[in-house]
Amino acid sequence: MKTMKIGPIEFNTHSWPLTPKKTTLLFIHGATLSKGFWQAQMDGLQHETNPVSIDLPGHGGSDGPGKSSIHDYAEAICDFIKMAGMNQQDVILCGMSMGGGIVLDLIIDHPHRFKAGILINTGARLKVHPMILESVKTDFTSFIRTMPTYSLSPDTAMDPFEKKIHDVASTSDKQTALMDFTACNTFDVMEKIGDITCPVLVCSAEHDLSTPPKYGFWLAQNIKQATHVHIPNAGHFSPMEKSDEINGAIKHFISKI
Repeated sequence: MKTMKIGPIEFNTHSWPLTPKKTTLLFIHGATLSKGFWQAQMDGLQHETNPVSIDLPGHGGSDGPGKSSIHDYAEAICDFIKMAGMNQQDVILCGMSMGGGIVLDLIIDHPHRFKAGILINTGARLKVHPMILESVKTDFTSFIRTMPTYSLSPDTAMDPFEKKIHDVASTSDKQTALMDFTACNTFDVMEKIGDITCPVLVCSAEHDLSTPPKYGFWLAQNIKQATHVHIPNAGHFSPMEKSDEINGAIKHFISKI
């Protein structure tokens, strides 16, 4: 896998230039995370697609600062796609949590620009619990250290994932994290969901504490061309925790469209 940089955005890809005639999957991580979050998808979907995982501004290897609104992050994605010379109509956007909010912003504002969207453990509103904001403000190190506890299902052994989560979550600083959660806290597109016209895969997780399953069920019921997959015994970080199930759902979705 290659790590590259175009403009301010650093990203991972298996091939560059991208393989012609393959759909490009553009992976967008959640708050405080980075492109390494999608390692299992990058490896598991490389034969069927051109998978590309990016660091959002201010995260990982991308230049900062971060953004304090979902729409500003979405504009950064548009800029990257243009600079990278991607054919937008061959791009499927895939986002988790805050990344899912970014995908929603893009497919609402640009209804005919993208091939499809994939929404994983996200919602049309992303209100942040005040305790999370307070934790980030007062003890960011402790917040990162305890992230695996509330991001995985209680049925999942933590050992295989704890270091991976810390590695992908330790690439942003306190200020960027606060900007991320501010962006989430002010995000609300519930009144615009009916404007989505492209096919959408919605994935929810049974034990997701951050974006409870009801968020995914609501999206699936209110997006016209939605396919819904509910992952049992999984938490908020299901793309890591249940990568086979998530990858299988993505492959099946792509095969249908």
